[in-house]
Amino acid sequence: MYLDSTQVDVYAKDLGRQLNLNRMSEEQLRTFFSFVLGNFSKADLLSQTIADWRDLDDDKRPSGEERDGYLKKGLLVLPPNGPFREVDELRMVAGMTQEIYEAVAPYLTTYGDGT
Repeated sequence: MYLDSTQVDVYAKDLGRQLNLNRMSEEQLRTFFSFVLGNFSKADLLSQTIADWRDLDDDKRPSGEERDGYLKKGLLVLPPNGPFREVDELRMVAGMTQEIYEAVAPYLTTYGDGT
């Protein structure tokens, strides 16, 4: 009998080290984005747009964006009015750029309690 001696690398990730994108309040999102981006205006816009993405209604926050706004901008993905399934969905949020996504994604998760 031949045993394969292939090495396998296993990485464990403590989900408690990251912030849960679905459990953060709008204020917590604003604080987080302000800290990471160093830009309060952009942080405010993103926090409201993310909150609109997750909430169950179609009522737009003052600086947020709901389905009508996505349609007017010709964006291909509409907010589901529900929680994010994966952090990668942030890429589809109005106002999110690849640069911002890459800066914030390592700190976020959709799993665990985020504490």
